[in-house]
Amino acid sequence: MSEENAEFIGEKGPQRRYVSEQHSFRLTQISTSQKIQLLILTILALITREWKIDEPSTVVFDELVVGNSVNSYISHKITSDINPPAGKIIYAWIASLFNYTIPKLGFRPNASYVNADGNLLFPYTLLRTFSAVCGSSLVIFMYKTLRSSGVRHSIALFGGFLVLFENSIVVQSRFFFLDAPFLAAIAFAISSIKSGDSMRTFSRKWLACLFLSAISLGYTISLKTSGFFVLVWAFAVTIKQIWYMIGDLKVKKCSIWRFTVLKFMLYLVIPASIYIYFFFVHINLLTERGPAYEELSPEYQRSLINNHLEHVYKDVFYGSSITLRHYTTGNYLHSYDAKYKNGHQQVTLVEQFEDPLNRWFLEEAGTNPSTDLLERNISIPSWGRVRLYHNGTEKHLRVDPDAKPPLSEQDYNREVTALGNNTWLGDDYTDLEVRIAPDYCKTNASKGRVQAIDTVFQLYSHRKGCFLLGTSKKLPEAWGHGQSEVLCIESPKFERSLWYIDSNEHPLFDETTPTVEFKKLSFWDKFVELNKLLFRTLASNKFDHPFMSKPKDWVMLNSGIPYYSEDNKFVYLFGNVITYHLVVLCVFCYALWQICRLILWNPHKELRFSERTYKYEFHGLDYFLGYVINLIPYVLLDQTFFLFCYLPALYFGILLVGQTFELIVSKRPSIGYLFTCLWAIAVFLTFVKFSPLIFGLKWNKENCMSLLLFSTWDNFCAAYKDE
Repeated sequence: MSEENAEFIGEKGPQRRYVSEQHSFRLTQISTSQKIQLLILTILALITREWKIDEPSTVVFDELVVGNSVNSYISHKITSDINPPAGKIIYAWIASLFNYTIPKLGFRPNASYVNADGNLLFPYTLLRTFSAVCGSSLVIFMYKTLRSSGVRHSIALFGGFLVLFENSIVVQSRFFFLDAPFLAAIAFAISSIKSGDSMRTFSRKWLACLFLSAISLGYTISLKTSGFFVLVWAFAVTIKQIWYMIGDLKVKKCSIWRFTVLKFMLYLVIPASIYIYFFFVHINLLTERGPAYEELSPEYQRSLINNHLEHVYKDVFYGSSITLRHYTTGNYLHSYDAKYKNGHQQVTLVEQFEDPLNRWFLEEAGTNPSTDLLERNISIPSWGRVRLYHNGTEKHLRVDPDAKPPLSEQDYNREVTALGNNTWLGDDYTDLEVRIAPDYCKTNASKGRVQAIDTVFQLYSHRKGCFLLGTSKKLPEAWGHGQSEVLCIESPKFERSLWYIDSNEHPLFDETTPTVEFKKLSFWDKFVELNKLLFRTLASNKFDHPFMSKPKDWVMLNSGIPYYSEDNKFVYLFGNVITYHLVVLCVFCYALWQICRLILWNPHKELRFSERTYKYEFHGLDYFLGYVINLIPYVLLDQTFFLFCYLPALYFGILLVGQTFELIVSKRPSIGYLFTCLWAIAVFLTFVKFSPLIFGLKWNKENCMSLLLFSTWDNFCAAYKDE
């Protein structure tokens, strides 16, 4: 019996031949012996990912992020991240199943999961085991996907073999990171989509595959933001299918419309529903003040337990002591007793956290400050002028007349500092004009005079003709504590120059003073806000990291990430160099193949092709698109990335490798199988040689140095000591 699911036949059309996909409507038959072979491969995958999984018994790299999120869910404290919440919710659920109901471990780099008495503080091996199972499932999904693409059993096993012994996938599957469940969801989605392609359209099994693919796509986008690239790929593949259906004269137009509407509707509705569901769980679990508290709007903060907005006095007067928050980031205007590195005045910035040094005293510009401000209620109108006196350091906020900001050094930018003492009355450079932005204010009353929370305004320096604003640029840790720069700019983006008052105190306020009435947020309000926060955080995800890398480093495997180092034991995220280079070779060959086909294509010449060539082009295009769609965004975006960002593209690349080897074997069986065996041996030997980096085995510098094959590689052997 033929191993292919479908035959591709050239049909005679009115003017030229066309391709018609005539399915035999039978699933690929897998014999008992083939099932046993696949089972053995899967068991081997589980062994490689489970062996010594309890080592190291310390927090490793992104286990810090996931672990802190687990603690937040267990304690119901609000948290946020650059990724949707599904993965961390799943890990928290697993931890709670094994009686981790009270946070016992404060996650920090290299913190031990076991206390001095030998008691387990966190069920880390169970969470790592879940990750290992997810990583092992890739072998099954790889095999199933390739079989659905018309690839024979032996080559499909070879694809699973490449995943089994892919160093970087194994390493990521041995720790409770988000990557293993994320890759499992991607692999499940691809397998379901390709399985559906091999079945009769609109049959029950086809519909089942369609639902499964939509569900897995929902989990994909709910686990990591990069899952949206896979969703884009699914739509791209669907559009390709529609294009082929339009060219097939045997397919009725009504069938094409049904196919299009059904696929697009399910690929939109089901993933969106799953995505929303996990945010629903997230919102309902996290009801208390937590790590993400300062990044939320006042309305969201007010809905949380232990918030600081119980009694916020509404009207702001001269003489009020306030905190100012930046409208787009929610960061606080802050200053402290330290100098800018270039020798100018006191550092002023916007920071994420509540702090006594966030408090400013509102003086009326152009007048001498006196106790009168504390004895009278004088409202601040739009266009009113103020001076900001920093309570903590007794200095005035000032736009420097000459100095440029420490990071944004363009000519039109001015440094914002704090200057003076408790006797200095300020100067023209300390005067700021309050310009209320009516369209952003929350009540009619707040459009005419400054009110806490409700009034949104700009702060304008007449003397320098610039607006105060916060940037997303991070100051150095040494003197800026990694917080964001604040400056004065002549023509800012409007929203970036907006501020509002978060807290408001005045000696004349008492229990009869009106307080701010907060809008009660619905689920959808919170959902939108959390997603804005997520993508805002993602957009600002640019920072220096010693192990950051770029796509050009990934494809040729120039660098990795050290996860753990102690006593000549070293865990290092590094791919299987043979597999990585094989993927690049196959991607390049497919691109070259299609370019040549395009150049030689002649619409007036009869279409000639073989079934094996058509399978390579048809299915190979899906995997090529998957590779490109999951890689190109990282090339275009100027952010901080790491090697593990490449793994989804790598998985698509391995699928393309399997499709390429199927073409070679179908044309030249003896040569094809010889190549397959040689590549498999090379992959396995590379895995074995580099296994000390995967499992954290004892090694020495001499043996390690012998494996530094390329001068472009990072010298990861520096972690080992000479014997």
